[in-house]
Amino acid sequence: MAPAVGIDLGTTNTVVAVSQGGLTRVLLDESGANLLPSVVSWHPDGRVLVGREARRRRVVDARNTIHSVKRLLGRRWGSPEVERARRSSTFELVEGPKRSIEVAVRGMRYPLPTISALVVGRAKQIAEQALGETVTQAVITVPASFNDLQRSATRRAAKEAGLEVLRILNEPTAAALAYGLGMRTSERIAVYDFGGGTFDLTLLDVSDNLVEVLATSGDSFLGGDDVDSAVAQVIGRAMLRDTGVDANMNIGVVALLRAAAEHLKVQLSTVERADVELKAVGYAEGGHPIDYKYELTRSELETIAKPFIDRTLAVCDDALRQSRLDVAAFGSVILVGGSSKMPFVQERVEGFFGKVPRIEYNPDEVVAVGAAIMAAVLTGQERPVEPVSMPKMPRAGALPSDLAAGFAPSPLPVVAPTPVPLPPPPPPAAGQPHMLPSGRSQQLPAVPSVLPMPPERPAPLLIDVTPLTLSVETIAGMVDVIIERNTAVPCTRKRRYTTGVDGQTEVVVRVVQGEGAVASQNAVLGELVLSGLRPARRGDLWIEVAFELDADGILHVRAVDEAAGREVQAQMRVTAQG
Repeated sequence: MAPAVGIDLGTTNTVVAVSQGGLTRVLLDESGANLLPSVVSWHPDGRVLVGREARRRRVVDARNTIHSVKRLLGRRWGSPEVERARRSSTFELVEGPKRSIEVAVRGMRYPLPTISALVVGRAKQIAEQALGETVTQAVITVPASFNDLQRSATRRAAKEAGLEVLRILNEPTAAALAYGLGMRTSERIAVYDFGGGTFDLTLLDVSDNLVEVLATSGDSFLGGDDVDSAVAQVIGRAMLRDTGVDANMNIGVVALLRAAAEHLKVQLSTVERADVELKAVGYAEGGHPIDYKYELTRSELETIAKPFIDRTLAVCDDALRQSRLDVAAFGSVILVGGSSKMPFVQERVEGFFGKVPRIEYNPDEVVAVGAAIMAAVLTGQERPVEPVSMPKMPRAGALPSDLAAGFAPSPLPVVAPTPVPLPPPPPPAAGQPHMLPSGRSQQLPAVPSVLPMPPERPAPLLIDVTPLTLSVETIAGMVDVIIERNTAVPCTRKRRYTTGVDGQTEVVVRVVQGEGAVASQNAVLGELVLSGLRPARRGDLWIEVAFELDADGILHVRAVDEAAGREVQAQMRVTAQG
């Protein structure tokens, strides 16, 4: 039987890893790449492309190439986040059943979990090719701040891909497992997880075989994609000023600017100045193509990125308030996620916590490695392993393993490992804007391993928290908090309510998750109805509502008519354990 794998389903890239025979490693695709771009493209010939092939089509076929859907998973149509995504998206988002979100591609509509399922399915295929066996089980990671709807959508995507989900694991907790923290000494750590689309700050207490979450806070619509969009807008304004070409008039040019922005951001992690040459962004009189060259400095990038980094630090402040601890209480700060490789991010994090953050292991890989370790533990394949011995990361970060083909190189040398040869990209279609194909992105080494652990070490015990507040909706749409966010699980809370109108014979208990003061600002997890109540005057009949949140993340909700002893029950899955 094939081992269970760990999958970090990311906004920008997805990584799959396995822990087997005392070693944990990231699994590489046929070309030796460690990162699978989380991109899906519907080709005109009917093929559905996933990964690097799909990513290359972001510019030449932007309308039918889907990317960065992770932070839209589980959201409702009409929410502020979805409206923001609709305004900036190069592909079409449409409303699906029950206010869900779908994408419209070549006359068809697909739910977002199906898009993610295609990415997970490709990760499964990579694992099977690397292991030579059929893979059926996995631990999937999600941002710590994901609510139940987002976690459920992630679970659905994995199921559609043919995988049994052993656990939905928080990304920061997975990173702590990968680092092997707490195996020799007790320590408190902060995990700063800044990915392509989401940000979390999770505070952990780790010692021996125990990983306890003290507090977590996050923004599931904040990441490197936002920096890319802001840089693309700057390039677009400069291009309009210099050439008269309005990028907003051509969706292909919009996609080109986004790709150029990401390329410049990556280059500026290792150099002070970089440029990119954009081909055929428009046409002059006589049909002559207009090319445009743009240069950006690291200082200019930092100015653009500062508002987004400031938002991450505000989240850090919130997590510390929740934990009732200050920065001095934490011995280490771990950087996770591709966006954390920006030197400016590392400098700001160091200034906030007063200590140099740890980034010695590849932030793109470390979450998948931790998920693989947990998968091995849950299936009894082996006991946990000692700290990961992955390729070291330069302090300034390094290039991700895949960028859209044809990006122009930085004018200064890039310090990075030897590139892994990639197949040449298909040429752009006639008349399509594209980047000057004079350079290739470089590849990080991607074969992490771990040392075998002593056989007597027990499996790690995870003590998690509910990441968001659990409440019931009350009169006038307000909420009454039952279990506060960052409450350790398992736990039980009870509350008594009375009827709100004379002669009321039915009570609806609607359970919501989130920090909003009114129910409409939160995610509705479900409801249960207690009917057949004795008609009575308002305030004369009492209902007890009990929330029982167990260690597996199942919320048991009971509503009891105290006078008659009748009750109804429901179950809802709400916590990080999935």
